[in-house]
Amino acid sequence: MAKDKNENLIDADLPFIDSAFAIDENDLPENQRIAVRYIRDDISLTLQKDGLFKWGNTPEVKLIDISSKGVHVSSDIEIKVKKKFILVFEFKDGKKFQTEGTVVYNHPEKSLRYGIKFKKFEHELSDYLVETQKELNLKK
Repeated sequence: MAKDKNENLIDADLPFIDSAFAIDENDLPENQRIAVRYIRDDISLTLQKDGLFKWGNTPEVKLIDISSKGVHVSSDIEIKVKKKFILVFEFKDGKKFQTEGTVVYNHPEKSLRYGIKFKKFEHELSDYLVETQKELNLKK
């Protein structure tokens, strides 16, 4: 295999590939999508209060979609932006994941819908989402 000026590998055995057609990664538009969002109905989500004082009611939520960076949920009650929670995900097979998250937006056109951003990238949760995905239901 030969290398072109951009260090892209070009397979010399394939005559239809030519270094003149090599793609320069600097010419590609930047991908604006942060993470793939999955629509799942086999995951229950519980929000637990984060912080020193953890007693009191926690909002009941329904998962709308999920990614490795956060979730989109609906609730029967108002949740304040910047509110922090411990999110506990439970799959129908019994597998559980727990992470910290912060409400980062409420949906302006649809009341009582919220975006919750995870404190850190959830690699294990992301891998498990892909592993257990039965149908390709991705949010556009």
